[in-house]
Amino acid sequence: MNYFLVMLSGWRFSARDFKHRLLTRWSNATLEEDTGPGSLDRFEFTLPMVHSRLEGALRRDGSGIALDGDLRDVAEFALWVRSFVPSAERLHFCDKGASAQLDLTADTSPADLFRLFDYSPPPPG
Repeated sequence: MNYFLVMLSGWRFSARDFKHRLLTRWSNATLEEDTGPGSLDRFEFTLPMVHSRLEGALRRDGSGIALDGDLRDVAEFALWVRSFVPSAERLHFCDKGASAQLDLTADTSPADLFRLFDYSPPPPG
């Protein structure tokens, strides 16, 4: 996975609640329980998005979500997650190498995430 959402507090994602929210927002999502011995993930999901097929995995302990996809879709998803994490809780966004990092807030925009990677979306059309 290329990007991560990490809780930097004691708050954790509930697998049941996250799955419900995910399927309510993206009814065409596919989910696969990850029950393998020693697996770090609770379940994996795939979402058909505008710019890519976003793949993700919810960590078994609820401490974070790993993501892989076009940065525009990753940004949309990350900000959607921020919308239901309690505002007092720190939700951290970073890439695999931790070369770019940002705490997400209610005021974070996709452009803020794009700037982390010096990314300019191509013009429409």
